[in-house]
Amino acid sequence: MAKADILSKNSGIARALAAARPECPTCGGALDRHRLINPGHCGQPQCALRHVALTEEKRAAEQKARNIALRATARRLAAPALARAAKATGAEPKTLIVATVPFEERPVEPLPADRRAAFEAHLDAILAEAAEITKTEVPIEEHTDPSPEPGAYSAGCAACQGHCCRAGGGKEHAFLTSKMLAAAICADPDLSAEALRQTYLDALPAASVQASCVFLSERGCTLPRTRRSSTCNLFHCGSIIELSRLSKRRPKSPVALVAIADDQPRKVIAFNEKRGGMVLSETLQTSD
Repeated sequence: MAKADILSKNSGIARALAAARPECPTCGGALDRHRLINPGHCGQPQCALRHVALTEEKRAAEQKARNIALRATARRLAAPALARAAKATGAEPKTLIVATVPFEERPVEPLPADRRAAFEAHLDAILAEAAEITKTEVPIEEHTDPSPEPGAYSAGCAACQGHCCRAGGGKEHAFLTSKMLAAAICADPDLSAEALRQTYLDALPAASVQASCVFLSERGCTLPRTRRSSTCNLFHCGSIIELSRLSKRRPKSPVALVAIADDQPRKVIAFNEKRGGMVLSETLQTSD
C-alpha cells in the first residue's frame, strides 16, 4: 500500500473516531482514541473495576458455553460408553452426571526402574535437608487438608491421565520439598524420617502415567492428601471445579467422567461412591 494511501486510511479512521464521539461504557465520559482501543474505558478507578468485572463475566459466560458444548459432544459421541457407565453405576442414563476433562495422550505403564530410582534419590536428598532444617528451626507446616477429597475428583484425574500432573513429573517429583518433610516430622514426634520415607515408597503405584508424576495411577493420585505438596492440595483445574459445581446439585449421584482430546471422547470412567468408587474405566477408539 502506498504511503499516501496509508495516510489517507489513517486519516479516515481518525475522522470516524472523532465523529463517533466514543464514550466510556461505565460513566459516559469522553474517550480519546487510545483509551478506546486499550483499556476500553476512561481510566477512573470505578470504571476500571467495572471493566474488570465485565471482562470476568464475559469470560465466565464463554467458559460456561464451552462446558455445555463439551458435555453435549460427550453425550453424542460417547453415548454407548455412557450407557455402559450408567449400567455400571446403577443409574438411569438421563440421571447420570456427565462431566468432561481434557485427555493427556500418555499411556499408563509399569513404573520404570529408573524413574523409581530417581524419585528415591530425590526423596533421600530432601529428607537429609529436612534433618538439617529441624536442627535450627521448627518449620511452619505447608498447607495440607486432612479432610477426604471427593472420590470423583480422583476419577476425573484418572480419566484425564494428568494434564496438570505432568508438571509434577521429572525433576519436580510431585513438588515435594525438604521444608514440607521437615514440617511433617516436627508436627508428629512419633514420626521418624525413615517411617516418613517409607510412606512415600509404599504409595508408589505399580503403574503410573508415562513421564508424569510417579504417583498418578490409573485410579488417580495414590498419595494421601496429608502427604501431598501444598501445590497439589491447593490446585484444582477448571474441569474439576466444573465437576464440583455439577455434583453440588446432586451430591450422591453417580458420575461419568469423559476425557476429550481434539473434540473426540477418548476415555470414560464411571464413579459411584455407594458402589465402591470407580466401577468402570474404558478407553475409547477414536473415529478417523
